[in-house]
Amino acid sequence: SRLYADDSSLYCSASSMNDIEGILNMDLQQLSFWAKQWLVDFNPNKTEAVLFSLKKDVILPDLIFDNVKINFVNCHKHLGVTLNQNGQWSTHIENISSSASKVLNIMRKLKFTLSRAALNQIYISYVRPLFEYAAILWDGCTKNESDSLEKLQHEAARIVTGLTRSVSLCNLYKECGWEKLSDRRERQKLCFLYKATHNLTPSYINDLIPPFVNELTDYPLRNRNNLSIIQTKTSIFKKSCIPSSVNLWNALDLNIRESESLNSFKRSINANLGNKIPRYFYVGNRYTSVLHARIRNNCSNLNEDLFLNFLKDDPFCDCSDNIEDARHFFFECTKFREQRVDLFSQIRDFHPLYLNKLLFGDSNLSDDQNTSIFLAVQDYIGKTKRFE
Repeated sequence: SRLYADDSSLYCSASSMNDIEGILNMDLQQLSFWAKQWLVDFNPNKTEAVLFSLKKDVILPDLIFDNVKINFVNCHKHLGVTLNQNGQWSTHIENISSSASKVLNIMRKLKFTLSRAALNQIYISYVRPLFEYAAILWDGCTKNESDSLEKLQHEAARIVTGLTRSVSLCNLYKECGWEKLSDRRERQKLCFLYKATHNLTPSYINDLIPPFVNELTDYPLRNRNNLSIIQTKTSIFKKSCIPSSVNLWNALDLNIRESESLNSFKRSINANLGNKIPRYFYVGNRYTSVLHARIRNNCSNLNEDLFLNFLKDDPFCDCSDNIEDARHFFFECTKFREQRVDLFSQIRDFHPLYLNKLLFGDSNLSDDQNTSIFLAVQDYIGKTKRFE
């Protein structure tokens, strides 16, 4: 049994349905006696039971609590996690997707009202926690369910950055600086295993972790520093938290597994992320900064971008037979000579100018200097009225 602040639960596992019925009914009688002794009120009419089984057409046990027959349900929300009787996570994924979509709808309405920094913080604070609550438990969900969550993150990234649906996922992740949710769940599993193998978790968790190979044999095996592989008979068990976490742990470099502290372990597994977004990507008027980002990621309304994304029949500029790409827009188009002179005048201290500097900044310059370039570029974009 487990007691919580405003809830309690009973559970048992047995090979016989008669054993389950007998054990739980005895526990329910003792719970009823204890409640009366300590003046605690339980509501048997609100009490639910779930039978977890892969078998079909199972006869449900008769469970009685305070002379009330307990109702069996197909799924139950327990501490924020929706558990399904068949061990699948579809209902839980649907629930968190619904909750996340409500926040994304609000973000979408405010896409050009709030700054990019504010929208980014809303996602980090209110949406991503929905995707990651107890994630190591339900990471064994199907690929389609996992992909459905990734698609919601893609939508959030497009709202935050202002990029369109034609942007590649590679560019989208580079622009927002986020990681795939599945990758983040894998690192959470690794952190869980680090804590479990270093006695940083409660004993009831430690008892579930298999022993190291060198604890089972005296032979100097090559994998002696690995955790023992858990034998699994079903795919549900194989993809569940501990067996899948053990496989990830054993694939990790031994030096990382032997990190001196949890913080150093986290630094090691995060070492290769390296996708920090420059501060100057967040500057400027929201609308023109979005246009700037779209040009940077080849999903703007420039004719070449439209052509490459199958949204226009040809890539040529109205001013000539030249292709209207980003270079043509910033350096060559005859329609924007006056605006170009003004742009080059504003950033004359940062010559020579080239396309990547205007779009991505220059790592040899300071954040303040790159901010000056970005503000001037966005001013140019607005003055040309090319995207109105």
